[in-house]
Amino acid sequence: MLVLNMEQILGGIDVQRGDSLIFTCDYTNGIHRSPRSKGVKLLVSETGQIIKPQISMRQSVFKKGNYFLVQCLGTHFDRIEQCKFYNNWKSEPFSTQPYDDEKKLCIIKVNPRHLECRQSNESICVTWLSCDIDVIVNGKKITSPRSEMEKVEIESTSYFGMPQLNVTPAVFQSDETTEMTCNMPSFHEQAQCNYYKDNESKPFRSVTSKANHCLLSLSGKELLEDKGDTAKSELEIRCDYMESKSSATLSLFSNSIKVVVLMLPKPKISFQSKTKLFIHCDAPLSFRGTVFYLYQNGTEKPTATVSALETDHSVVFEIPRNGSRASLVYSCVYEYQGHRSAISDHKVFNEYQDYQEEYISSVTLEFLIRVIIVSVYFFLMGLLLACSHHKSSKNRWRQQWERQQLQRLPESKRTKKSSLRAGDKELDPVALKESELDL
Repeated sequence: MLVLNMEQILGGIDVQRGDSLIFTCDYTNGIHRSPRSKGVKLLVSETGQIIKPQISMRQSVFKKGNYFLVQCLGTHFDRIEQCKFYNNWKSEPFSTQPYDDEKKLCIIKVNPRHLECRQSNESICVTWLSCDIDVIVNGKKITSPRSEMEKVEIESTSYFGMPQLNVTPAVFQSDETTEMTCNMPSFHEQAQCNYYKDNESKPFRSVTSKANHCLLSLSGKELLEDKGDTAKSELEIRCDYMESKSSATLSLFSNSIKVVVLMLPKPKISFQSKTKLFIHCDAPLSFRGTVFYLYQNGTEKPTATVSALETDHSVVFEIPRNGSRASLVYSCVYEYQGHRSAISDHKVFNEYQDYQEEYISSVTLEFLIRVIIVSVYFFLMGLLLACSHHKSSKNRWRQQWERQQLQRLPESKRTKKSSLRAGDKELDPVALKESELDL
């Protein structure tokens, strides 16, 4: 439930008297979002104000055969055309009354026998009344929101008793059928049973009784009305009954039963080949802790069975490799609460072909490694040769420079320096230094 004040409802919207606002809602389970609900129209009477009429009665408890008066007040409007009165949560009014401009209200006389009421105990039947008004604003007819529901208790002379609901099975797939049996506590030859989903006030199906029970058979798709877009949909089902289709008195609601409609998509299958063949089988995220079955070559009995952890939605099958050249076809399914999913896609594995691919891959990898090693070797050898060539070139350049220097010296110094260089290895450092100074 969401409670908002006037400022939060308007949200800064500039509205004038006679304007109307339409509100809708939806819900999400974290993955999928539901369709939008029906719109609820709220009428603005004055700038920034949203009002609805009031319904009232002089008393709230009446006898079955006594008429009573019901009033609908809507004095905040300049021109009101008519009032419409509703029973319970029905969309169509059970009575329409022109508005009395002098009294500023609508008054109707109601016969309790014509109201749809629900028994609350052996002597009291409960129903709810509400109203809305049609207002003329700027030549246009606008319907106000409904008033608050007013509870009416009617003294009952008969008591039906509470029915008992059974659903078999309570968990089933969308393409499977379930049976809903509404058992009445006593025999009613022409009784009508109504079936309800969750807290809805309008039944989704009505069935005529046979002896003291009603039987409704329908599929999961029919129950969801083709609106189910999740892997698992949970609904609360209940029923009631009335003596005949024309009766206005409903029994108590039955017990509620939780019904689960499954839409089990097929799992995904994939391979990973090493020393063994690893087959991965994945179910949707919402199905954890399920049991997986692996099938080989379309056999009826599974080749292997593995249970997933409670926190996991996938398993891995380990298949030994035997060197066979035959092609093997694998598929898998998973089981949830006794129901098996659709079979996965068929995936073909050929061990010989896979070995060839692995061999080619290994040979290619080995060749690339050898190419890289040889390339590095030749690069280093080339670098070494380049260094040697550079060093030898440097030595030749130095020798050539020294010869040029010797040629520039006089003959006597040239001979002396040559003799000194010839005997470099026999001279001590001091003598060598002195000879260089003389030069």
